Amino acid sequence: MKTLITTLAITLFVLSSCSKDEAEVINNDPIIGIWGMADKPSKTAKNIKVKNEWIFNDAYLGRYHQYHNEEIVVITDFRWTSNEDVYIITYPGLDNRSEESVVLVDKQLVYIDGKVLAERE
Repeated sequence: MKTLITTLAITLFVLSSCSKDEAEVINNDPIIGIWGMADKPSKTAKNIKVKNEWIFNDAYLGRYHQYHNEEIVVITDFRWTSNEDVYIITYPGLDNRSEESVVLVDKQLVYIDGKVLAERE
């Protein structure tokens, strides 16, 4: 009987400790949310409207979509990290998309060279 009570006590302690730790870890980074950017039609494909969309979540992951005329043509997960004011986005599922480093300026994600990657939606 003592073994059963001890086991239950240890189990309750472990479960309560885990839930407290998870509740204390809250990621409220300002990048969390939906960001998008509509590209201008290219000269070779004037009739195709391209839109890129990033959905950042609080687990340092996200989902990237690329639309051609409102139809999804690319969908993949991405990872993001924050190093001071610089956000680094990597696309492990896309071989043709390299790592991107951006900063948050007002409601825009901006490359270091000043070009806008996306705007908050």
